[in-house]
Amino acid sequence: MKANYDSNMNFTIPQFIEMESKIVGPLTFKQFIFVGIGTTISFVIYFVVGKASMPLALAMIAIVGGCSGALAFVKIDGIDIIKVIEHYIAFARSPRMFLWQGFSLPNQQAVDRGTITLQKAPTMIKITASSKKNNWRLIRDYIETA
Repeated sequence: MKANYDSNMNFTIPQFIEMESKIVGPLTFKQFIFVGIGTTISFVIYFVVGKASMPLALAMIAIVGGCSGALAFVKIDGIDIIKVIEHYIAFARSPRMFLWQGFSLPNQQAVDRGTITLQKAPTMIKITASSKKNNWRLIRDYIETA
């Protein structure tokens, strides 16, 4: 049976595909480096600490192996754990003081101190300031649908 192909068919071509090349077997270069460094540190621990206390050496090797394996293979929501750690450090070092600064909405006209008129084509909504929470809901709903 012969398939009929239409010459006018449109195909979606994937773009922005970022894949790291597999350098050593199934490992990328970055993964290979992390595993290699972890293995090297484990050998050093085995030969230096292993002679004095083998249980301590095995515990240290397990920690180093776990860390190097996590750095090489773990992804959180498709993001390498290295990037997650970088983002955490950047967040932890950033200032925590948030100051509210006034902003103006598009097409905002201040009529007087107690009334704000938000204009959206073809409708117009007028909200009068009061202590009722319903007005805040109206403003929120209006902004979300804008």
